[in-house]
Amino acid sequence: TPSFNNSVICPCLLKLAEDPVPNIRFNVSKTIGEVAKHMSNANLVKLKAALKKMSENDTDFDAQFFA
Repeated sequence: TPSFNNSVICPCLLKLAEDPVPNIRFNVSKTIGEVAKHMSNANLVKLKAALKKMSENDTDFDAQFFA
């Protein structure tokens, strides 16, 4: 449901976007792409900011590329 996506899934993705394991961050990028259409505009802004941060600063090439 939209409320579950916005209240549970979005905060989890934002937290996992900072995970020290590169493969987790890589999969977060892919997941954000899949669930973005089910998020509120406010959460989309937060998720896009997390992707931008990963695309510019991530130390892992794959995580950076897919962000």
